[in-house]
Formats: sequence, C-alpha cells, structure tokens
Amino acid sequence: MSLLTYSKNQVKCYQKKYNVKFQNEFPVDFLRGIYAFKNEPVNIHSNIRQEILYNSILNMFNYNFWPKNSINYSRSKELNNLLISRIYPEIDLLLTDRKLFLKKLKAVLLLENFKMIDWYIEDINKMFIVNYTNFEKDLSLIEFELGQLKFANKTYGDYALDYLSTYRRYYKFLKRYFSGYGQDKFQKREILAWNLITENIGLDRTKLINLEKCFIPIDYRIPSILKHAGVLKLPVQFDKYFRNKEILSIEDEKVLRSFTYLTLQKLKKNLNQIGDGLTDYELDKTLFNMYSQYRDVYGESHFKYNTTAY
Repeated sequence: MSLLTYSKNQVKCYQKKYNVKFQNEFPVDFLRGIYAFKNEPVNIHSNIRQEILYNSILNMFNYNFWPKNSINYSRSKELNNLLISRIYPEIDLLLTDRKLFLKKLKAVLLLENFKMIDWYIEDINKMFIVNYTNFEKDLSLIEFELGQLKFANKTYGDYALDYLSTYRRYYKFLKRYFSGYGQDKFQKREILAWNLITENIGLDRTKLINLEKCFIPIDYRIPSILKHAGVLKLPVQFDKYFRNKEILSIEDEKVLRSFTYLTLQKLKKNLNQIGDGLTDYELDKTLFNMYSQYRDVYGESHFKYNTTAY
C-alpha cells in the first residue's frame, strides 16, 4: 500500500500550516503551452497484441512504493531460459532500456529497482509455466475486443459501454497475470497502461479513462515543471532539496505532493476556462512531456523521492 495514502483533509491542513497561496492566474503562455503539447499527433501502432504486452510489462515498474528495509528478492534466471522471452521476444531489450533509464536518472535505491525488475519478471515466468493456456485465451479475447472497438461504427453510448467492459476485463487480466498490479488503491498503473494502449492503437482519445481517483500524478517531473513554470510556490525549506538534489524526507514528500495536488486542481479549472479542458491522464502526460522544455533552461533538475521507483 502507498506510503502516501492520506485524505484531502490532510492536504488542507498542510495548506493552512504552510500558508499556501496561489497566483490569481497562471501565465497564459504556460496554459497555451499545455494545449500545444496536448495536440501533438500520436503515432498509431497496428499490432494490438504487441501494445498490450509492452505497456502491461512496462507499467509494472511504475509507481512502486518501497518498504523501510532493503528489498531482498532472489536473482532472476537468464532471460533466454524464461518462457516470457518466447511470449514477448523484445523483453530483454525492454528491461535493458528500463535499467539504463533508471541509471541515467540516478534513481534512488537503484539496486533495489534492478532487483525488483528481475523479481517481477521471474514471478511472471513462474505464472506462465502454470497458467499459460489461460493467459493466451484471456490475452486473445482482449486483443479481439480492442480490435472490434477500433473498427466498430457504433453510437457513443454503445461504444462507451463496450469500452468500459473491456477495460474491466483488462484490469482483471493484469491482476491475474502481472505482479505488482492491483496493489494500488488508485489503480494508476492499470489505468495508465490501458490509456497508453488505447491511445497508441488509435481509439478515440475522448474516451480515455480518467485518472481522477489517483490522488496526484506521482511522476518525479511534475512538481519540477510546475516550479520552473512559476506556478508552484514552495516554502523555503524545499529549496535545499532542489538545489542540492537531496532526497526528500517522507513528511516533506507528503507536503510537496499536497502542494502539487492543490496546484493541479486550480490549473485544471484555468484550463477549462480557456479551452475544452483535459482529462487527468492528458494533463499528467502533457506536463510530463513538457519536461524537455524546462530541462534546456534549468538542466536535469527534479525532486528525488524515497518512496517511488524514480
């Protein structure tokens, strides 16, 4: 369970304790920049099965919350001996890229991250050995239904109903076959994987499942982008973390996420006033992708947390 599961009432307490105040308006250029990123074209992928497997595996490694004690998972076997490497031949490349990504980020608990990645894959492989036939059956059904949704010519009501029922099937699929899913009460990993799949295969993006149940986008980049853009005001105590690239204490991380949550709520209201609004998924993705814009000016500057894979 997340170390950061706490109520909106606690957010309000932090707001009062630290005297959090907002600007009357966000910079117009910043708001327009969000829409510019939102409207960037998406590369459509035709291989639905490939998209399901890629995003299901990749998002296992997102938003993991670490225990206090060091993780003591067993070392994985060589990938060429794993059944998963035959189901998804690109698995070794995906895992190598993921580890390079974390190393480049100078991620907190890097070795624990690597161990967890290996453990997840080993655990999935054990499941495949026992339950491979059912896995293939369930995967094929989801692939078929997504194909039907992609090419179906239905009314909005019927489409939305089928879309949601297929998502629910996919959610059960993830919990049954992929380690790590189902542990997060906000379902961010599951919903993010689903939204990426449906977006990448060309389904109507207006029907993306909202992330509003997620307390806050957890990406390490989001608070940094809001800070660089001048829309997230923080107490002086946070400057040392950012300036010295220190790891936030658990309590200060909660405070930072509270501030970010409040800022994003106000940001969404502003966006709704100047355009057609964004889903939580679109706002999360857009802000994450805007990082390159600020990195060119401020360098690789972001907050470091002890409780996530980043």
